[in-house]
Amino acid sequence: MKPGDVAMRGSGTAPAGRFPARPIQVVGEAHFRVTGFELATDLLRGARLRPGITGLADRETAEWARYPVFRLFEDMILFVGPPRHSVIRSRLHSWFTPAAAGELQALIDRVCDRILATVRTTADVIDFAATVAHVLPLEVISELIGIPAPDRPKIAKRADMVVQAMWHTVTEVNRANGAAVLLDRYFRQLIAARRAAPAADLTSELVADGSLSDDEIIASLVFLVIAATFTTGDFLTSAMVMAVRNQEFRRRVLDGNTVAASVEEALRLHPPIAHIIRNAEERIELGSVVVPAGALIDVDVAAANRDPAQFPRPDEFRPDRVPNRSLSFSLGAHYCCGWALGRAEAETLLPKFLRAFPDIRLAGEPLPKRHPFQQGFQRVSLVLREADAR
Repeated sequence: MKPGDVAMRGSGTAPAGRFPARPIQVVGEAHFRVTGFELATDLLRGARLRPGITGLADRETAEWARYPVFRLFEDMILFVGPPRHSVIRSRLHSWFTPAAAGELQALIDRVCDRILATVRTTADVIDFAATVAHVLPLEVISELIGIPAPDRPKIAKRADMVVQAMWHTVTEVNRANGAAVLLDRYFRQLIAARRAAPAADLTSELVADGSLSDDEIIASLVFLVIAATFTTGDFLTSAMVMAVRNQEFRRRVLDGNTVAASVEEALRLHPPIAHIIRNAEERIELGSVVVPAGALIDVDVAAANRDPAQFPRPDEFRPDRVPNRSLSFSLGAHYCCGWALGRAEAETLLPKFLRAFPDIRLAGEPLPKRHPFQQGFQRVSLVLREADAR
């Protein structure tokens, strides 16, 4: 198999109001889709699955192993298995605990206020995705990593190119390879600078700790840019579209007592990572379905989050659900370590933006993001105010 032989496609999440009768479906040879919440929870928490790209360089041909982007993936916490996964995660975890997110609240507020001040001076119609949603998480994570402000847009652009390699098409992989080389060069220079003159940032801490190789540090920093900027940013686009279309959601977000529960319910309805791809570590018997070792398992988060057996009236916005345990941040060993920061950013930005622009409306149909695993909107054109209201 060569790079580009397979163009990956989303596996077709069940539309609202229609849910598969069985919690697991056979999609193809050695390819399964899990939609049931209980089964998805059990599999993600257990040790019977491994990340869908773990050991890629060993399992695939030497041609794959030479590609810079796949070498980068090999060291990313998202795809690394034990024992290195635990080592990498432990070094990142302390920066993203709920307490750490609380300490970052002042920074989040400042960045939000700066974005809103800029938006107020722009045109009456903006692209919320490019102007707001992806800017906030990029600015915050860049402050933590120590990326200078002038470099942030190009780093985000290159990180997005790396993500697009998951399509496995020749064009996307070639672009991703170029981006991976440039990111590697940039972060090696940043690591060298921090070795020479440490600063109060995550890069300096990882360098001083010495537990991770430079390759692992680079992969971790690239992953954090990807996860923070695009995962959180994609959710913010979905949440803003929801706020425009659902007045109850908007009202609850503007209520300080219900904003957290409202964001949680919006995350259930619109998870930014719609599919979690895993491989079976061993042969798994799930009732009448036998999953062979090595088989591809698509944990369909978007579908599992609307499993009526777990969430009555699953397609409705009901922030008072108790409990409301969605899979939007995954579960188990690979549970998203940045969940508290992402929530804090959403809970801060959404009410601030809606108060600043109470009359917003869509200027056209939002453009969905094109990606096999992620969901959100690539473009959300918003009318902030009528032209004669400025």
